[in-house]
Amino acid sequence: MFVPHFERTPYFALVICGIVAGFISAAILMRKAKIEKETILLSSALTMICTVFCSVVSARLRAPDAIGFSFDGLGAAFGLMLGAGLSGLIYRRESETILASIAMSAPLMYAIAKIGCHFAGCCKGILYAGMLAVRYEDYGEQQFFPIQLLESAIFLAIFVFLLAKRSKYSSLRMIELTVLLSLIAKFLLDFLRDTHVSALISLNQVVIMLFLAGFIAFASFAKNKIVYNKYKDN
Repeated sequence: MFVPHFERTPYFALVICGIVAGFISAAILMRKAKIEKETILLSSALTMICTVFCSVVSARLRAPDAIGFSFDGLGAAFGLMLGAGLSGLIYRRESETILASIAMSAPLMYAIAKIGCHFAGCCKGILYAGMLAVRYEDYGEQQFFPIQLLESAIFLAIFVFLLAKRSKYSSLRMIELTVLLSLIAKFLLDFLRDTHVSALISLNQVVIMLFLAGFIAFASFAKNKIVYNKYKDN
């Protein structure tokens, strides 16, 4: 596959489309759970602002010398969790449904955004000359593994899988399933990124492991608190 040089890359448009599509999905899921429209609007707006802000700040911190405006996936994930968590604190009665709806929609956002990365040539894969190899005009004759498109396909599959399972599990279980599937997929796919040319474990993977450890600790604490509160009420 040949990707030409773009004077105006579709990267930003696709990232914004991914964010918008994800929050439309979250809003639909919340509406199906009979959450009030005002709650949906305010929680979605808060989470979207946190997502975009943390993504942009993270991108700037990781590449302070970069020219232009960019987004960072892990920063966006942190912002999404922050915004969803704040929304859950504000709307305590609907907190589990809000968190689950936003979390389940995150893989859709990521899947669309990675198509933008494919056209921009960022987050490219390892050197590769096999089937579906990607050659960018900006990188001469070098060919790369199409990691962005593979990520897009896998995270879209995760999103569809979560939609199929949402009626079978509780909101808390869906949050756990979303986070675990997304982090594991992201960790494994990172081995096919060019950051592994000179490193066994990339910075992305270190951050993912920290995310996973933090989530497991938080989930254990939350479950224990729920059990304690039920015992206390009885």
